[in-house]
Amino acid sequence: MSVCTQVYGQNCQETPCPEGQKCHMWNTYSHPREAWGTCLIRCGEEHTPACSEGFVCQMSYCRKACDPAVPEVCGPHYKCDRYYEKFAWTCEPDM
Repeated sequence: MSVCTQVYGQNCQETPCPEGQKCHMWNTYSHPREAWGTCLIRCGEEHTPACSEGFVCQMSYCRKACDPAVPEVCGPHYKCDRYYEKFAWTCEPDM
């Protein structure tokens, strides 16, 4: 990310993810000076580990599970959301 961008979460472009994890960075046109980063572990495929307690395998990556009834459960700049009704609630960037 550029020097002018505020990164929320893990700035894994500056500090690489631990071995076995992949850096994911998100940003949108509606928030041009903000980006969200995290290190994710692949799951749901042969030879991939099960997700740790408190995480769910969703869209090929372990994501932090959350309860939308608990205020600010995901921390600043993140929200408890789900992509579709059939998916679990997980912490996602609040963009």
